[in-house]
Amino acid sequence: MNKSFVILLAIFWSVFLFGYAEILSFVPKDFDVVILVNDASKNFLDLTKNVSFFEFVFSEKGLAFDFMVNNILNQVEKESRVSKDVFLDTISSGFLVAAKGIVVDANDLTSLDINFYIDLLKNIGSNSMVVFKCTDTPNFLKFLSYLIKLNLSKDDGYYIMQDEHTSIFAKEHKGYVVLSGSKTSIEKAVISMTNEEERLIEVNENVKRFFNESKGFILGFFKGDSFKVSMGINVEEEVKTDWFELISYVNENRFVADLKQYVEGNLEKPLEFLSPSDYMDTLPKYGNYYIGISVRSSAETLDKILEWFSGKSEDIDKLSDIVMVLLKNSSDKAYIMGDVSSASDVSYAALIKFNKEKDKELESTLLKYGAEKNSDGWIMNIGSENLFFYYEDSYMIISNITRKEYERFTRIKKLIDYPPYSYIKKNFPKEDILRVFIDIGDILYKTVGVPHNSILMFYQTYEKGIFLYRLEVM
Repeated sequence: MNKSFVILLAIFWSVFLFGYAEILSFVPKDFDVVILVNDASKNFLDLTKNVSFFEFVFSEKGLAFDFMVNNILNQVEKESRVSKDVFLDTISSGFLVAAKGIVVDANDLTSLDINFYIDLLKNIGSNSMVVFKCTDTPNFLKFLSYLIKLNLSKDDGYYIMQDEHTSIFAKEHKGYVVLSGSKTSIEKAVISMTNEEERLIEVNENVKRFFNESKGFILGFFKGDSFKVSMGINVEEEVKTDWFELISYVNENRFVADLKQYVEGNLEKPLEFLSPSDYMDTLPKYGNYYIGISVRSSAETLDKILEWFSGKSEDIDKLSDIVMVLLKNSSDKAYIMGDVSSASDVSYAALIKFNKEKDKELESTLLKYGAEKNSDGWIMNIGSENLFFYYEDSYMIISNITRKEYERFTRIKKLIDYPPYSYIKKNFPKEDILRVFIDIGDILYKTVGVPHNSILMFYQTYEKGIFLYRLEVM
């Protein structure tokens, strides 16, 4: 490789990484959480124009989130006498959030409530900070203070937004403005910016590698257990997390979020939770919710099955005992599917690959709780409805639809025949711990009558030392 090409390549990468490296220099070396929102304006437009679900959320034909946000900003513009463009221009290039000693819940990153983010900023902690690149700090902070309903003042080089319960400090430094719940954190950020030895990006090789190699709309690095993801399955052994890495981006018509959880040691046990999800292909396309979950995680599998059932607590306890008999004598995946038509009209079925050699134990438990045997299987009353238990292939099905109905749905159309699901087959791993497919558009149409095409897909799998999670929304 000739010398001039190497120099050009080095210049390219230094320019490409400059935006990351400069703002990341504010993060002190003892911080646990780093979230970088990159090129927010472009990525936001891609999100709202190309991804069907978010176009629905933001447009006036859907949830009109964009309209609501603009109403708020227009009101603040009127009250503060500062153009909302000052605020929008500041956040458009992106911003940095960093903290230590907190746990970030993945669900919080997906909130569609603007007031949630306003409250989050208003209650920023003493060990947290937000950093913006800013060309008009006084007017940006004036607008922001009206947005979060705090009084703005300036003292000894600091801007202070406060009321009787809250104080947020802000300080300009080299074209950026740093906000925190304490002056100490801001001073640490400034020291970090001016001293390489105090920067997380310089002292932690994993942080440096991640931000140098990653591109995306939202990038997140979380030390230890400072990140919480609730959709995944907890493996039944003590798992200690070294760090999490989050990358989210817009790819054509999809929003993708990839999460890697690096754990201590090359654990072998999680590999036992992996199994193919091929049987999901054969499920009837009559519903809008599908999940395949490892039966090795019996407690969580039980919870996901029971959440579809309603009734008195004693009835749910009976059903719990029956399901546990099935789970402890099963293998591979359990599948749950449901069809949400309205708040009061829900059809569902749970399929468990049951060892028929244990049929006597199952039958004894069913009869114990009042189930009656018939030509198709068993029928049992739970609350105000009947539950049916019957075999399909090697799977025991628990459902509020009869065997004849289930077989009729199967003959009409299978899930694999549905194009959005067939995408999973091409792009998702052959083996996983958990797999979810939700037809959001069908749920919206059946519950509120809004025609819409949108899909959510999720999986969790494991490689030696790393749990992998992917969420895709179309």
